[in-house]
Amino acid sequence: MALNSRAKGVRGELAVAHMFQEWGYDAERGAQHDGLSGHADVVGVPYIWIEAKWDEKLDIPAAMAQADRDSDAYMARTNEGVVPVVIRKTSRKPWMVTMHLDDLVGMYTGCPAPFETDAPGDGLVHMLFTDWIKVYCMYQQWRDEQ
Repeated sequence: MALNSRAKGVRGELAVAHMFQEWGYDAERGAQHDGLSGHADVVGVPYIWIEAKWDEKLDIPAAMAQADRDSDAYMARTNEGVVPVVIRKTSRKPWMVTMHLDDLVGMYTGCPAPFETDAPGDGLVHMLFTDWIKVYCMYQQWRDEQ
């Protein structure tokens, strides 16, 4: 990975951690957590696996596949259920969250959801972070009460 690309990745992870900190979470970069792999890009946000991307030409299905693989490995290691999400940005657009439609429905049952699906069959939804965080906060409260 080129140095500029790595630096952009670090900036993106820090920006995502900062957004969650603004919502009251003790979020930090996963690499900062212990310097080892095996952690999400951003940790300290319960019940989700965060793959952070700041890329002008992001292959969204590939990024989601990476989040799926890494979250599956984490769940196999820890027996802790997490929802994989990709939080992404380009220079011209706001922060977006991409996740599987069935995961979103599980988080947001019974209410009209502010999302659009991709082409038929890929099952991904994309939301502004500012919309998604409200859904996530309700989901976290529900999970905490279980």
